[in-house]
Amino acid sequence: MLSGETANGAFPEAAVEHMSNIVANAELGVNYYQVGTFIRDFTPKPVGMVEAVLTCAAKNAVDVHAGLIVVFSESGEAARLISKYRPCVPVVVVTTSAVARRCCSSTFALHPYVVEALPTGEEEQRQLLDRVLAYAVKAPLCPQGTVVVVVRGAAAKLSADTQPAIELALSSKTGRGRRYSTGTSVHIQAGYEQQYDSTKTVSIRCNSIALADLCSDQSPVRKTKIVCTMGPKCWDEATL
Repeated sequence: MLSGETANGAFPEAAVEHMSNIVANAELGVNYYQVGTFIRDFTPKPVGMVEAVLTCAAKNAVDVHAGLIVVFSESGEAARLISKYRPCVPVVVVTTSAVARRCCSSTFALHPYVVEALPTGEEEQRQLLDRVLAYAVKAPLCPQGTVVVVVRGAAAKLSADTQPAIELALSSKTGRGRRYSTGTSVHIQAGYEQQYDSTKTVSIRCNSIALADLCSDQSPVRKTKIVCTMGPKCWDEATL
């Protein structure tokens, strides 16, 4: 945390930008499977039915080398529970709630996609998912042509807040890909080649990130939301 720079330094905006870039690159070295398992092990049991299903969304993203998680959540509760288990990829939260949209701004990996209403018809639901995936590829939050973990309601209701179900989809094959860390290896998109031997790297995070990672023009999507403190140098309205 560059608290001194944002408090008294001459370049608070540059300090925040550099810290954001450092965090995004550091996330490539995280063993997300290990992190998720740790959180599950130390979560008091039994958990509720909803959480039991949603913890699998984060795990499935690692298992299938997914490029994205999409969750339909009116209240934001389903999205919050997925974020709790530190998913390895960004999570697009399709919601009707302004409160849920604001919560995404400070919650790990969550990116809001606000709609006026969640459709009930099967064809309208499919069209909405297509629009969400197209948005994610264009953003870009998701590599083109990758597996997407979709979390929706198990019944006719699309929201996953009370009765979630998980299915898989494919992202649009247009747009530019990015790379994401999954477990102890880096999930590669757009021709990026792995620069280290993943069989020899188990938990030492710094060894998971090569110079090519840092110099690549394929920037990773930062999932950590809070990256610094905001000191007096950032307090004027224009800087905020």
